[in-house]
Amino acid sequence: MRCWEYMNNSPGHECADCVVYKVRATWCFRLVGAVKGAGHEKHFCSGLCQECPYYRRVHGLPTKCPVISQDESF
Repeated sequence: MRCWEYMNNSPGHECADCVVYKVRATWCFRLVGAVKGAGHEKHFCSGLCQECPYYRRVHGLPTKCPVISQDESF
């Protein structure tokens, strides 16, 4: 599964100009690391690749999920 498939149910116009989508790169984080400024649009990126849900899934890392609770012992 590629980033645009994981982050969006169907690639829409937001992925059309992204170099990752254009070249059908398997892993966006590898392309971004290799060619900075190559045209990765980062529409679904809000920080570092290591914090991205897609990156975490590919690497078998646990998903981070914020929990809101009034229980201070939690």
